[in-house]
Amino acid sequence: MMALSAVCLLVVPRSKAQEWYGGVTYGGANYQGELQDKKLTLDGMTPGLGLSTLFAYNDRLSASLELFKGVLTGSDAKPDSRNRNRNLQFVTQLFDLTLAGRYNLYNSRNFAFIPYVLGGVSLFHIDPYTTDGVQGRIYLFPLSTEGQGLRAYPEIPVQQNVNYALMGGGGLEVRLTEKLRMDIEVGFRKTFTDYIDDVSGYFPDPAQLLAERGPMAVRFSYRGDELSGGSQAFPKGTLRGNPGTDDWYHVVSIRFRYPILSWDLESIYKKHIFQKTGWPYNWYRRN
Repeated sequence: MMALSAVCLLVVPRSKAQEWYGGVTYGGANYQGELQDKKLTLDGMTPGLGLSTLFAYNDRLSASLELFKGVLTGSDAKPDSRNRNRNLQFVTQLFDLTLAGRYNLYNSRNFAFIPYVLGGVSLFHIDPYTTDGVQGRIYLFPLSTEGQGLRAYPEIPVQQNVNYALMGGGGLEVRLTEKLRMDIEVGFRKTFTDYIDDVSGYFPDPAQLLAERGPMAVRFSYRGDELSGGSQAFPKGTLRGNPGTDDWYHVVSIRFRYPILSWDLESIYKKHIFQKTGWPYNWYRRN
């Protein structure tokens, strides 16, 4: 997507005016992983808010920066869950900072509805936790529920709260007035971690987990024994998740934006650069 934006920058002529927008976003976030296997669903989606800025280089090409705060959640406790016997669940606050290039498929000055595509990179912060009826929130990363960071499992890295993702998506721009815009957008994030939900690989050795992280870690690594009729034996060495795939998440949003600055780069170039003489302004002229 970023390559597409670079090509567009070269082939699309500059318009006479450039605008800088400020915007507010209302939307929802959801994830795809071991505790939610649907790619795009409203099931489990939670609301979120964001602030954004967008620079419109011309009628078709623009770049945006947005900070979005939402929630990601998933659970095996749902009746239709394929792995209900694991009895795992998580919730995490999501802070997503996305830098994206955007290309309008039509000329925005001539249409009230303009579809667009976009792509970029995201930096996001997570801190998954689970709950019980006694202690409330239990944050999962410090527990090393799959042996992350334990001496017995040096191949499993300690999970980080801050990660990055590749972002791609599309949307529809609506011209509400001459200046006010509304964007209806879906953006997918391909992450490089499988631990948004703290579920990825195998159940560790409970003795090692107990020795290095304590009884709380053993309890929240395997919760099948909490179910009526669930096995009381800790399933050491069996699959806890799907280590072959990383997690995804997506944000569905409605954004309202309004221009806060406007200028004409072409006239600025001509006035301050191309009409001057002498080096370095005349480097492009032939003798």
